[in-house]
Amino acid sequence: MKRSVTSDQAPPALGAYSPALVSDDWVFVSGQAGLRPDFSGYEEGNVGVQTTLTLANIEQLLLAAGSSLDGVVKTTCYLADMDTFAEFDAAYAAAFAAAGVEILPARTTLGANLSIAVEIDAVARLTS
Repeated sequence: MKRSVTSDQAPPALGAYSPALVSDDWVFVSGQAGLRPDFSGYEEGNVGVQTTLTLANIEQLLLAAGSSLDGVVKTTCYLADMDTFAEFDAAYAAAFAAAGVEILPARTTLGANLSIAVEIDAVARLTS
């Protein structure tokens, strides 16, 4: 059994996909970016600013699904410029710390040909 998840606190899908999908006890969050939840555009600024908003969007989808950042077991992160890794990593760690996460998820970070600074997808366990 599966169900699609959306949130009015996160951007809508920009194509033919679910922003997040629950299947059994798992939540699969599609690639998210620093898109403002009201769909007024992408957040201006450096990779740190965009990472913070991207993880906030993921968190809203997780909450709507019945999970949280603490339920995340794996992320895949795509950076437009691998030279921004340190700034990305600091914002990533800060977002999880702000959510009270003590054990960070497993993560893969790749360079990608993006028109945005960062994109992140996530896999989480249901927590409620």
